[in-house]
Amino acid sequence: MNRRSKILKSPKLIEKKRAKIIRITLIYLLCLVVVISGTFFTLRLDNLQITKINSNVSYSNEIANKVNEIISDNYLYLFPKSNIWLYPKSDIKKELLNSFNTIDNLSISANGLSGLDIKINEREPIALACDGFTNESENHDCYFIDKNGLVYSKTANFSDGAFFKYYLSTNSISDLIGKNLIDNQEKFIEINNFIESIKKSGIKLSGLLFGDDGQYEMYAKNYDESDMVIYFNDRISLDKIASNLIAFIEDSKVKKNGNNGKINFESINLRFGNNIYYVAK
Repeated sequence: MNRRSKILKSPKLIEKKRAKIIRITLIYLLCLVVVISGTFFTLRLDNLQITKINSNVSYSNEIANKVNEIISDNYLYLFPKSNIWLYPKSDIKKELLNSFNTIDNLSISANGLSGLDIKINEREPIALACDGFTNESENHDCYFIDKNGLVYSKTANFSDGAFFKYYLSTNSISDLIGKNLIDNQEKFIEINNFIESIKKSGIKLSGLLFGDDGQYEMYAKNYDESDMVIYFNDRISLDKIASNLIAFIEDSKVKKNGNNGKINFESINLRFGNNIYYVAK
């Protein structure tokens, strides 16, 4: 047993084992270098780099420029983000959504070994958010807003009535680009549905002002196309306000037919429940 122990501890045998370990280690290191080098050069092959970026919008060149900025970098200073297998899809999506307010959502997919297809769904405008107040003779700066109340793009000049208009008593609308018109998104959706329900009854609405402390001014057209103002607040449910207004207008039609004249209003006040106050023209 002692003799065997001495043999195992012999300097020659120890040296032999050490040399074997070194050889194996060197082989592993060489293989690792070969793998890393092969991967490095493969990932940098020209025919694996993204060179074509296609999108379905009019500003496709701007989209392509933004994507090229993102993929011009490398991972760990070694591996290119422009490689079709390595491109940072989530980063591209996030950056495009942050940079282009007109984009609602998008999808990205590889097209062959050197192309990216970016399918973009743009926001659809449901109304305008405008600076200033409602004097139609004034030229307001207006901005598109989507169904959730997001202000996202300045508009060209539209003829009156092309879009319903929202106004704020404070805040320049241009400061809200990329943000919601009002903080409470659910409230905006509720207000917009309220407006649509009134418009479906045949009442011509042109705009609404978000006032202070839950006060609102809604702008409408009379039978003779003159302007009237409708006042209401958030102390009464919007469904109740819509119901009262529609019933009141319908009742005014009966009175109009009864006295062979047209009832046109300066204002209608719906802030007192079922008691409706008005000023006729």
